[in-house]
Formats: sequence, structure tokens, C-alpha cells
Amino acid sequence: MLDLELRRLKDSDPYTVWHGQMDEDSGWCDVYVRQDLLTDSSATVILGDYVGNLRACLNYLASALVRASGIDVLSTVHAFPVFTSRTKYDKQVVRAGVKRAGMLAGVTIGLDVVRRHQPFEYSKSNPEHDPLAVLQDLTNTDKHRYPATVMFRPEGVQIFSIEGVTPTEQWGTDALDLRLGEDIKVAAFRFDRPFPSELHVEASLSGRQVIGRPTRVIGLHSEGEAIPVEMLNDIQERVLKIVQEVHAL
Repeated sequence: MLDLELRRLKDSDPYTVWHGQMDEDSGWCDVYVRQDLLTDSSATVILGDYVGNLRACLNYLASALVRASGIDVLSTVHAFPVFTSRTKYDKQVVRAGVKRAGMLAGVTIGLDVVRRHQPFEYSKSNPEHDPLAVLQDLTNTDKHRYPATVMFRPEGVQIFSIEGVTPTEQWGTDALDLRLGEDIKVAAFRFDRPFPSELHVEASLSGRQVIGRPTRVIGLHSEGEAIPVEMLNDIQERVLKIVQEVHAL
């Protein structure tokens, strides 16, 4: 279902290319791009469900490890830990205090699998970008702060047709930094007299689908918290790998 929604959004045109009035003194005409559609409610709902189920799958594994270790009653803090910091992992899982049972308190089976897949171990050079760390961040923000939203990140514009007349001069830019509803000047054309009575400008805007906040700048120079949708495949593969390793115990 999510794949279908992502394909549908990719095939849509989440932007409008338009041109202003020609300056009758200079002959210059400006071309603009407006970001029309950054978010889609159905894709957002499906995406939230998708990442939530993946995170819940890890917690189900934690529950299985608790029961396999001979513990009959699950604690409210039992959960599959995901940490980018070894210190925080040790505090919450290994050396949990008396007043707070560890996230895997009493577990004696599968601890090596859990630790091996911690972002601080699995992706030592860049744990914050580890698929599990991304999943943890997505689920936390989706539940408590703002929905995980599918957006289009423009990365370049190409003017490929100006119907009816050839401009004398032109300039363009690929450095896009779009915000929802704002018009960004991306090109300009100068025409000699007699000026054309009508212009029809066609353009192609390249880019990629990302996941992030619906209100932040989604432009070439604003990576921010946006995550490429391709990362979802990495997250799913990682969760599946953990499931397989736990089932093999």
C-alpha cells in the first residue's frame, strides 16, 4: 500500500512553473516555480502506520526474549532498546537502577543480538544515520510531535520550451530552496522588439521524495531532518534481519 502511494505521489506534479509580465522597457520576463503539494494525507497516515508497525515488531521481539528467559509478567518498561550512545545503552539496559528496571530486565537470551544491532555498534562511524536510529526518531516524532510526512524535494529545474519565440538572452539556476506556497525565481528571458504577445513556458523540475516536517524548507540546501524514502527499505531489511536472528536462537 505504501509503495502504491509513493508511486502515485511521484507521478504527480507537486509544483507549478509560471512566468510574470514582460517588462516593456527592457524585454525581460521572469520565470517562477511554486511548490504546490508537499504533503498528502493518505500517504502520511499509511507512512505513520508503517513505521509504527516496524517499531512495534521490535518490541514484540523484546517480549519474546522476556518470556524465553522464564519471565511470566512483562514490565511496562520492557522494550527493544535503540541507542546511538553506548553510555545511554548501558544506563538504560545494562546498569539500570533499582528504581527503574532495565528495558530488558531479567532477559538472559538474545542480548548479544540486541547489542550487536544497536546503532552505536552497528554503525559506529555514523550511528545517528543507522536505520534503527532513523526508525526510532520517526516513530517518536510521528507519535508525539508531528506526522511523518512524504514530501517532494526539488533539486533542479530545466526550462526546455518557450513556445513561439526565441529569447535573446536568458539565465537560470538549479539552486532551489522552496517553501510551501512561495514563488521562487528560477529563470529569466530577454526578448527583442517586437515583443511576443503570448508566452508558454514549459519546464521540468527534478527532485526526490523525502520524509520530514511538512512546514520546513524542502530545498537543495536544507537537508535538515528530511530522510530519503529509500531509507524505508533499509529500515525494513534491518528489522527483518533482527527477526531472523532472534528466531534462530
